[in-house]
Amino acid sequence: MLVGIRIWRKETNRQTKRLNLLAATDDLTGLYLRRHFQATLKDAFFKAKDTNIPFAILMIDIDNFKIINDQFGHMTGDKVLKEFAQQLRHCVDENEALSRWGGEEFIVMSDAANHHKALIMAESIRHMAQSLSISEQGQILDISVSIGVSHYCEADVSVDSLINRADKLLYMAKNAGRNCIRSDADKSEIL
Repeated sequence: MLVGIRIWRKETNRQTKRLNLLAATDDLTGLYLRRHFQATLKDAFFKAKDTNIPFAILMIDIDNFKIINDQFGHMTGDKVLKEFAQQLRHCVDENEALSRWGGEEFIVMSDAANHHKALIMAESIRHMAQSLSISEQGQILDISVSIGVSHYCEADVSVDSLINRADKLLYMAKNAGRNCIRSDADKSEIL
């Protein structure tokens, strides 16, 4: 009887973990969903408040994604998202949080201890996107990304302020012609 209960409990725990993982991940890309990322980010934010150990947020958007969907269809758009997400994993260390933020936006929380490391990661992601070779209907799709990089600072009062800054920097990159990076390392860029 006790053996049966232990087996049942072990199987129930395994299934619960599997269901929790399914609830936290995006079906299409296999990346964590926004909700999971935000919980991870909150933990890092409060840890940074206590220890003053910096980290960075990289907000990434695939440029002109609507054109891909409009010209080639949503199945091709999904193919691009899957391939981009798969390659994005190779640009990010295992201990860094990576998530699909929504649509064609992705977000990374890097343990970058300085601005330079975060910018190197952002440039690696930008270069990876340009190097993607996705073929559709006899054409190679040209992919690029715009990236906004914000760094935790003591003046941040909430997780939202950090994310909003990264988002604002992302749109500055888009307005600068796309396929580029904007960072709060240069404070004058976001004033």
